[in-house]
Amino acid sequence: MRQEAAVRLPFLPSMHLLRTRRPTPQTLASSLAAAVDSGLAKSVGVSNYSEAEVRETHRVLAERGIPLAVNQVRCHAVGCREQLGLGWLEQQQQQQQQQQQQQQQCA
Repeated sequence: MRQEAAVRLPFLPSMHLLRTRRPTPQTLASSLAAAVDSGLAKSVGVSNYSEAEVRETHRVLAERGIPLAVNQVRCHAVGCREQLGLGWLEQQQQQQQQQQQQQQQCA
């Protein structure tokens, strides 16, 4: 008795590509839309695209009735501390250092 292997479809394939020699957003969006149309993917997303690339990708996908499910942007605790609200820690440490210096000067 032959058993077929179960194939799980990726829920959200995303394009993570380097900036050099990258196909146009139109080409990539069309390819992603073809993957959805053929049943290979349920939805699509992009990562580290410029605003113009996101808009163009959204336009191409929308023409085929496919939403752009995710726009993953580069943001991490080291590089985006202020945007993530993590700058308060450095401010608190600086204030503590200043207080310690003032106490040492008064002693």
